[in-house]
Amino acid sequence: LFGYAFQPNDITFISVITACSYLGMPLKGLQIFNRMTTVYGIQPKSEHYGCRVDFLSRAGLFEEAKGVAAERLFELERHSGAYVLLSNMYAADGRYDNAKRIRKIMKDRGVEKTPGCSSIDLNGLVHEFIAGEETHPQMEDIYQVLEKMNTLLDS
Repeated sequence: LFGYAFQPNDITFISVITACSYLGMPLKGLQIFNRMTTVYGIQPKSEHYGCRVDFLSRAGLFEEAKGVAAERLFELERHSGAYVLLSNMYAADGRYDNAKRIRKIMKDRGVEKTPGCSSIDLNGLVHEFIAGEETHPQMEDIYQVLEKMNTLLDS
């Protein structure tokens, strides 16, 4: 990706850093995060820091993830992602009082978590699903397919 005549942008880096997170490659994620600013001159946005907290947390580096999240949290007051990541990180570490405290800060500041959203294109028609939504006209069919997929994955 970086060896070609391709000029990555901030979205490219979000994708690549997220991939490092899911592949369990925190050191590579950190290298890429650092190259984003030093080589490509792209200033990190809240999404980049969120990815950084994610890959550190997935690697079990909770103290480092906490440090990154805490540094950025109050600069990103209205962005729920940083709060949610920090809360989830505390919960994953069994520090439920801290997770609860972060959720209370969110509530006190009026920061709301945006529901997750997915889209799929079927035969030229785009279907959009929002987490927790139960009003989609084909919801029953969707849950049946998901149940079958879960069964296949479990076997």
